[in-house]
Amino acid sequence: MSPQLSLLSLLLLHIAILPSLQQKLSPVDLAALADIKSTLTDIPRSDFFSSWDFTSPDPCSSFAGVTCSLSRVTTLSLGTGFTDSPGLAGFLSPSISNLTSLNQLILFPGLVTGPIPPQLGQLSDLRVISLTNNRLTGTIPTSFSSLKSLHTLDLSFNQLTGEILPSLTSLPELKVLILASNSLSGELPGVSTQLLHLDLKKNGLTGPLRSLPLTLRYVSLSDNSLTGPLNGLQSLSELVYLDLSMNKFNGPIPAQLFNPSLSSMFLQRNNLSGGLPSRFVGLTSSRSYGEGSIVDLSHNFLTGELSPILAGVELVLE
Repeated sequence: MSPQLSLLSLLLLHIAILPSLQQKLSPVDLAALADIKSTLTDIPRSDFFSSWDFTSPDPCSSFAGVTCSLSRVTTLSLGTGFTDSPGLAGFLSPSISNLTSLNQLILFPGLVTGPIPPQLGQLSDLRVISLTNNRLTGTIPTSFSSLKSLHTLDLSFNQLTGEILPSLTSLPELKVLILASNSLSGELPGVSTQLLHLDLKKNGLTGPLRSLPLTLRYVSLSDNSLTGPLNGLQSLSELVYLDLSMNKFNGPIPAQLFNPSLSSMFLQRNNLSGGLPSRFVGLTSSRSYGEGSIVDLSHNFLTGELSPILAGVELVLE
């Protein structure tokens, strides 16, 4: 056999072996998955864990909800997410923190209870945490303030309590923060990150509206107990959706909010007063909202004439 042919044969053999070596899951991660499975169970009519056969030679390709790279778990999706699946029950194992290459953790709707493991704050590569529509209790772990790579945090529709820490809303990479439909309390902290989407509706938040980043496009703070004037909204030129309904805000509506780029504005059931601007602030020509826009100003103390800038908009005043 010539040296060239021998070298080619070795190269082909290496290429053939490499995928199987990459697919062999790290023993640490395999043990972590076993612990995770031991604390969760399929609700009847759910069969998510049926594929988790720990005698399988390749869990990375055979385990539902598991994605790997270089023998380590990088994505863990617990549950199927199908509308006809009731999901999982049990609690989240602290062993999730042993998946040290994890960058996405998703828990689909189910009946998972108990606290969020604070050990998750050790996973420095985490970019997405989505643990929605379950029965998680306790506070948002303070350790989440260490997740400097976190892009999306969605803990909505659970039973979480306590305050939103300012260190959470200042994470440098955070773009999406959804904590809606919990029992969070305390004042709304200022947001210093370049956030795009903020949804804190249906909690027990109190106090004034703090400073918000200019990058925001979606804001929902409805159904809380927020008070004071609508300060800090005047410069949100990127805003497309705003819902501050069912709070205790007072004072006038900032004229800058009446901007055609803001296609949905819900301010109903507050204590707002004053009139509506006759034109868009900063625009030399008269313009109106586009068709399909919605503005709900009902159940306030607004006075004066109906502004022509609202012509063509779906407007609710009563």
